[in-house]
Amino acid sequence: MNAQLASGDHLHTPHTLLKITASPRSTKSPPALVCIQRHHVGVSLTARRFQLETRHRKMQTTLRQATEADWAAVCELEAASYPADEAATPEKLRFRIRNAPHLFRVLEARTAPGADPKSELLGFVCATATAQERVTEESMSAHEPAGRTAVIHSVVVAEKWRRRGLARHAVTLFARQLAESQTHITTLLLLTHEENSGLYASCGFEPAGVSAVHHGSRPWLEMRLRLDRMEAGPRCWQVNAFSFASPCERHMSGNPACVVVLRATGLSADDASLFPASDAMAAFAAEMRQPATVFVAPLADGAFAVRYFTVSGEIPLCGHASLAAAHTLWASGQLPAAAVQDTLALHTRAGLIVQLRCVEQPGGAAVGNRGRYSIRLNAVPHIPLPDFAWRGTPVTPALARALQLEEAQLQPLSPDGSRSGLLFVGSNGPNDVLVALSPDLFAAAKPDPSVLLSEVFKGARIVSLSTTGRWSSSDADTAATHGSAAALKSMQLRHPDASALPPATGYGSAAEAGSAAAGDACGLWWDTADIVSRCFNADGEDPVCGAAHAGIIPFWHTAAAGAATTGEGAASASAAAFAVRAFQSSPRGGVLESSYDAGAGTVTLTGEATTFLTGAVAAGGAALLGLS
Repeated sequence: MNAQLASGDHLHTPHTLLKITASPRSTKSPPALVCIQRHHVGVSLTARRFQLETRHRKMQTTLRQATEADWAAVCELEAASYPADEAATPEKLRFRIRNAPHLFRVLEARTAPGADPKSELLGFVCATATAQERVTEESMSAHEPAGRTAVIHSVVVAEKWRRRGLARHAVTLFARQLAESQTHITTLLLLTHEENSGLYASCGFEPAGVSAVHHGSRPWLEMRLRLDRMEAGPRCWQVNAFSFASPCERHMSGNPACVVVLRATGLSADDASLFPASDAMAAFAAEMRQPATVFVAPLADGAFAVRYFTVSGEIPLCGHASLAAAHTLWASGQLPAAAVQDTLALHTRAGLIVQLRCVEQPGGAAVGNRGRYSIRLNAVPHIPLPDFAWRGTPVTPALARALQLEEAQLQPLSPDGSRSGLLFVGSNGPNDVLVALSPDLFAAAKPDPSVLLSEVFKGARIVSLSTTGRWSSSDADTAATHGSAAALKSMQLRHPDASALPPATGYGSAAEAGSAAAGDACGLWWDTADIVSRCFNADGEDPVCGAAHAGIIPFWHTAAAGAATTGEGAASASAAAFAVRAFQSSPRGGVLESSYDAGAGTVTLTGEATTFLTGAVAAGGAALLGLS
């Protein structure tokens, strides 16, 4: 039984800065909306209740100990969830509530403070203790208080809440609560049918063979979770944001982030006890050497506090790490995979509240599963540099050297129809730079990040190179015909000869060949992207940069609108919505389904997040963080 709450959560603060959504893969499902909002200056960040709105009632959920008052509802759920020859009898359920209430937990949605007092039982997990090391007929019908093994008898979710992640959430939370409160119990056992084994494997259970117990008409698989071997240090995940499925073996895509989930619980995001010392977290991030490391701490109200670090130190906000953190929490079962109205709140140290909603839970096994998310940013204005001069110094000579091109090639686009050269050099926000090139020059360029940032654009934070996609001339008849792509095609920029492009051999080839083309994941997106970019910062090439695309997408909307004066392209370019597929042609590569709403002044970037590995911080690392 795999389920989740289909309910809603609303946290309201003024000044929307950023929106994140989790989008269903099927366009038939309703869209979800998530907001990142900033408090007024001078207003402190306080704890907020995590509220779920179900049928217009504000609710919050808890996994609590069962009481005799729950017996009737529990019996009804049990009978509705199992075949008659497998369901526990009302007498057995009463016995378990009376004799092992600490091992009988019900998942309940309750009205938030101030609302009409109502509650709804969503499901339950029940177990009894035994001294035996395997599930037996005796252990199924008795309870031995001193037993060091707990046998889970039922994992039940009400029918209307099923298949949305709630079962995984309840089992994971049950195991965590048991490990923390019942320290004498070292092992959890359960029986399941083969088709449900993946659910429990995602909660950490391992197969223990076919059970000798005969209960019902079908055979049972026994599974085991060793609570005494659960790591003392915090759990950590590596998640690739804006990843995509590549046909190349051993190709890793997207922008990696390390996610560390802490166990401390605080009342608000500014609670000093939530996180390890800042210098310890910075040292940990430097050790991990990922583009971003995000520390996640649960709040008492059901939300989470987050802090972001790079190898160079703490940063106030990181979009791809926010997606990675949300994906981790959903995929690991640490909260229900939300339905349309559910939200997850991430409170940042910068005073932002990141709210996420999820329609479709991450699927697949615990390692390698994918979720699909969107991030909505305020569009960044792009302002051309007068005379191609950066802070008073012409950039063309140094830019040609940084891109390993001839200076004569980096001239403004020729008016004679050849359309090869520089299209734009300008700001891409306060401290960022955008260089737009014709596709032939983009393909030929071999950027040197150190020269770009130390000689050409001194003091810049991110320097982005960008061009239009649909590279292959043979692709003209098969390219997508949506208006945004047509508007870009109307610019008639010169494209490279596909036969002259270096071969794409998979991961790492871009670095070896020095070309953007070779980093294109076996050419998968070379012919299908509308916009192709590369982004560089002080640490080198950024695998996928969402912040830069907040300016890149509006720029190409403006450029296409200026070039397309007739036909479908013009109509699309001048419309409020500008939808394109963007590919970041780093050695790893990343895909951002992008749309620009000129009226609202926002850019929405949609992509996947993929779990690459999971683990735990060992004793030495936990000591570094002050968590040993």
